[in-house]
Parts: sequence; structure tokens; C-alpha cells
Amino acid sequence: MADDSKIRPVVHPSPVAPAFDGEFRLGDQERFLFDCVASEVNRIAGTEVDLYLLNKGKSKRDALYDEMLKESWDGPFRLNIYVEWPAPLPEPRQEGFRESWTSSIWIARVDLDRVKARSPYYGDVLHFWKMPYFDHASTTYDVGKNPKGYFFTITSVEDDGHLFDNAAFVGFKCSIARNSEFTPERRLTNT
Repeated sequence: MADDSKIRPVVHPSPVAPAFDGEFRLGDQERFLFDCVASEVNRIAGTEVDLYLLNKGKSKRDALYDEMLKESWDGPFRLNIYVEWPAPLPEPRQEGFRESWTSSIWIARVDLDRVKARSPYYGDVLHFWKMPYFDHASTTYDVGKNPKGYFFTITSVEDDGHLFDNAAFVGFKCSIARNSEFTPERRLTNT
């Protein structure tokens, strides 16, 4: 027979108590849960990318025209993100043929925190799809030891995934673009 003195009584968890006067507030534990869900989806089904962040403080600007003379980059930061397939848009013009690709991506905020990267911003560069299938039409310039894959420039950034319409959010939705005239990998080699 089992010793009944070692059996503990069942303790039922207490119900969630409202924070202030019947108002339910999102606590730190729930934010952690939503961050985990956002990150886990990208970890399982996302695309591995290298994120290059433009460091404007270390970049050199032209005194007269206020244009970048020499860009400085932080990274690459390796992340898993959601990448929407970029459909090519051919543009025959008088000056010649040009092709551009536009798409959108989604980055979990907690993944950026994990790799100690700042939030994405207009002008940052992504490198992804370093696979043999894409190598024949990917890069046009040598970028380090492994130049294969596609480079895209981030053209707009919005915070996304707001929890219950408050200021807390779990990710960034970004628009990205690439064209065949001035490819983003040229910016990385122009340092």
C-alpha cells in the first residue's frame, strides 16, 4: 500500500485577477507568450537571411550634397524571417531593359533583440536564398567569401502585430525591392 502521508492535496490555480478596477491588462508573461509564437513561426517555416544594417553614424556624407560617400554597415545578423515571393516586373524602356522585384517580409521583434540588432530601417540590406537554384541570376558583384543569393533593399518599415490594439507589438512588416540597374550588393561593396 502507498503511504498516504506523502500525497499532497490538489491545489487549483487561482483565477486571473483584474489589474485595476475590473480592467484586464496585458502583463509581461502574456507578452512573452506572443513573442514566442511570433518567433517560433519564423524559426520553423521562415527563410534564413543575413541582415546588414546601415550605420549612419559611421558613414561619411558629402558636405555639399548631403549624400553618402562611404557607407558603414553593422552585421550581418543571421535571422529567420517570413519572405513573400518577389515577382519579377520586366520594364522595357528607351534606355534598355530593366527588371525589378518587390516583395514584403516580416521580422519578429524578439529575434532582433536576440541577435542584438537595432530595428530595421529604410536603406538596410537583406541577403537570402543562397541556394544553387538561384545562383545563376543572383548577384552581380563579389560580396565577400560567399556572393551567391539575392540582395534586397528595405524600402519601408512598419511595426506590426499590435496586441489588443495597444502599443506593444511583436514584429516589423517591411517592403523590400531589388532592381537590375543598381543592385543592393553594390552598396555593400562600396565601403
